[in-house]
Amino acid sequence: MKLNAPVCVFAARLTLAAAALTSAGLAAQPIGDYVNSPAPQNTELRERLFDAENQRVFSSELFQEALNSGESLVIRQAALAVGRVGGDEAAALLKPLLANPEAEIAALAAFALGISDAADASTVITQHLQGSPEQEPESRPAVQAAAVRALGHFSDEASFTLLESTLQTTTDRLVQLASLKGFENRMISHPALPSAETIERLTALVEGSTEGQSEARVAAARILFRVGNSPDVQALVDTERLLAAGEATTDSWLRTYLLLSLSRLSSEQPCDAYLRWGSSFEGGPAPRPLKTASLFGLSFCPAGEQINAFLNAHTGSEWPGSVRINALSSLAKLAQTDHELPALLVDLTEDDSLWVASEALKRGMAFTPDAMRPKLQEVLQTPEHPLYVSSLATAGLNATAQEVEHLLGVVSSPESSWELKKEAFTGLRRVRNLDSDSTSRLVEPLRSALTSADVTLVGLALALVDKLELTELGPVIIEAYPELSGPAHLENRVSVTKTLASLEAEGAVDLLTAALEDPERKVAAAAAEALRALTGEDFSERVPFNSVVNDQTPALTMLDAVGGTEVVFETTRGDVVLTLRGDTPLTGMRFVELVIAGHYDGLNFHMILGNYWALGGDATKSGAEHPGELIRDELTPVSHEVGSVGMASNGKDTAFAPFFFNLTPNFNLDQHHTVFADITEGMEVVENLEQGDRILSARIRNPL
Repeated sequence: MKLNAPVCVFAARLTLAAAALTSAGLAAQPIGDYVNSPAPQNTELRERLFDAENQRVFSSELFQEALNSGESLVIRQAALAVGRVGGDEAAALLKPLLANPEAEIAALAAFALGISDAADASTVITQHLQGSPEQEPESRPAVQAAAVRALGHFSDEASFTLLESTLQTTTDRLVQLASLKGFENRMISHPALPSAETIERLTALVEGSTEGQSEARVAAARILFRVGNSPDVQALVDTERLLAAGEATTDSWLRTYLLLSLSRLSSEQPCDAYLRWGSSFEGGPAPRPLKTASLFGLSFCPAGEQINAFLNAHTGSEWPGSVRINALSSLAKLAQTDHELPALLVDLTEDDSLWVASEALKRGMAFTPDAMRPKLQEVLQTPEHPLYVSSLATAGLNATAQEVEHLLGVVSSPESSWELKKEAFTGLRRVRNLDSDSTSRLVEPLRSALTSADVTLVGLALALVDKLELTELGPVIIEAYPELSGPAHLENRVSVTKTLASLEAEGAVDLLTAALEDPERKVAAAAAEALRALTGEDFSERVPFNSVVNDQTPALTMLDAVGGTEVVFETTRGDVVLTLRGDTPLTGMRFVELVIAGHYDGLNFHMILGNYWALGGDATKSGAEHPGELIRDELTPVSHEVGSVGMASNGKDTAFAPFFFNLTPNFNLDQHHTVFADITEGMEVVENLEQGDRILSARIRNPL
């Protein structure tokens, strides 16, 4: 990491703060809030470990030295570094740690194996859990839990079988919850059909009333929601038992996930329950997540006076935006069967909330285009209309020739801004079948967009070239490729490899062969796959295990002082305070640098899913400059709980600035996205954020 002057000044303050906090006995542990560690020792060895991790350099000699140091803190840091750097050598180093008499170290080794991508990691974990002639099966709950949860990362049948059997038979609460989290991760990363015994176990857990089992009941309900789209699973689930559990529960999160599960699993939707559950809970109003889920469930019910009235009532401005959006989404689906509902959607396009208004326009065009088209035409004819920009993307839904003509005019005009062109290209991507004349007229606008300085515009152009199979633009892409350098264009370089393979463009093989040497592993892997498609040859051995890094690693005094640093986001809805964690210091230091540089000032929360997360901080969505460096994943055993903050990414080590607030327990994101902070003030502000709300400013709260 290259530190600018303001960051260096802040680094000095951090060092002083660390000394002050340490003297007061309050310093955050640098390796994690989830373990009890002694005071930091052996600074030189720890600095080398951080540098190896940051540079993604697997140093057997360094790691072995640290693991043999006898210092608990150093061993834990080394175990995490081995897993984060990863590779086939990782399993050999981590395997002996599984038998470490210190349970926290053994558990951390199991976690590190799970994220290492070592070829034999699953075998090592499985054998350790089951035991061998030389070793008894693992019996320590904390270690068992970490190992079972790690099974969720693997795709082999043996791991899945052991994960299922543990879920079905364990009576230890810690192991039980870990098996549920691991199973959910497995169902998302490597889907498989759960057995009838597993479905029964999940159903029984949902029904359970044992004290202290609330987390397990919620996790079981969440898994049933994850797998509920499968007809094979639907045939195995007794939805009457789930409905009865929902009626009886005093846990709003359990009822929330049961409602979502029932919406997928039930052939006959319990619409009456959705109405009741979404209205009140335990004598008071239904919490926001439960209300939002009930509105979603009602979209699967037939339109009717009671349901229509309930949905319409929840589009009012007194409700949080996430509630209103779910209500209008359900209204839009039901509008296909009820002639009165489209008028309500049209009315919502005049709402004071641009998020609600633009969503009403989009949903209306998707589900009831004839009713919404006059409104869309009115907006398209009025460039100064607040909805004009977003309406360009919407115009591609069920588009008429007139709407396609408007979009072509926007992308062809030299006077159109980058913002307008991006929305218009998005709209054209949504058009189902562009005629040959329209496609021909797109060639020149796309040629210009491919050489644009705007990262997002280039990406949209590549996607449209691929969709329309515009082979004549293959040479343009090849010529423009050298300009798509650095972290900012990582995803665009990946898109180029796929597009060239799809077009079978002349010269593609030479470019893709060169792309195998890209410093970012994700690009090299995509190039290898594209070459396989074009030539039939296997180039996977030429793909590096990790990306190449040239960043400087911050000083140890800075890294150890990051934990506990408070960041204040002033948003259009109020202040939110984040407290950085001590177990992800590399991410924390980069975040501090971005805050001090003013990167987040003025940026939007550009994507909000009301029952999942709120995503913000992406400058490329606003046409601003990419910060220019990628952030290393710092995965830990910490889960994405409500109120935690994660780094957004699109694969290992591809984060760069966007972050997300967790609005629900998102355990499926564990071991995929770094949890680097927690919301310590302003959670009510976060829950009321609407898409398009802005970060007015971000600042560091003085830690002294």
